[in-house]
Amino acid sequence: MDGNKLQALRKVLFLSEQEAATLIGGVTTRTWQYWESGKKPVPQDVETKMLEAVNEAENIFKAVLEEGFEYTYQYFDFDDFKKRFRSDKLLWRVYQSILGRLHQTLGDPLKDVVAPEDCALYKAISNLDINASKLSAESEAAVAYLMGRLYAVIFGDKIEPNIMINYFFHQPLKALPLVANRNEFRKARKDKEKDLLITNIISEVGDYLLHFNNVFIPTVRMIDFEKGQIEELKNSK
Repeated sequence: MDGNKLQALRKVLFLSEQEAATLIGGVTTRTWQYWESGKKPVPQDVETKMLEAVNEAENIFKAVLEEGFEYTYQYFDFDDFKKRFRSDKLLWRVYQSILGRLHQTLGDPLKDVVAPEDCALYKAISNLDINASKLSAESEAAVAYLMGRLYAVIFGDKIEPNIMINYFFHQPLKALPLVANRNEFRKARKDKEKDLLITNIISEVGDYLLHFNNVFIPTVRMIDFEKGQIEELKNSK
């Protein structure tokens, strides 16, 4: 799969580059942009997952058309929506792409008929299992290293790190994918010779860190480290 096709399929699913990088690729936005621009080849597993998501959306779309009814799909609030679609953002986008195509094909419904529980769309969605990707092990290690060096730079090596490790790894951040990297965190605190490389590490994982609340921004707030200072750190040599 070339970058142009990858971009076209991403847009079919209404995914931003950032969302596709996280939900499909498990990589940074920058890496995803490299794939779409052709600077790097698209990995086979990413191609497979993207095609799987698009094909699932296509199959459900056809099933709804074959059903022959024009329903409206209504929810009282976001909690009501999540009861059916869980917290799977990729599933939300599949659903959004289906509705977009239905509206493009059928237009506005002539009557306001609320979809029943056994309608084709709901039945298909309930059986759909598309899991969002997680950060790769390499990215997790890089994030843990970055946090370790930030800790050492901000707090020094003499402060007992256990409390801060609790901050970084034990806060109730459900999607924080770093629990297995505590050793990387501890080793990085002592790695003073590589302080000048921290800018490069931020460059590699920074898109993920700065944009997704479940990884970095809560950590930044915990240590009162403002985003402006992060930008200064990114630009420093």
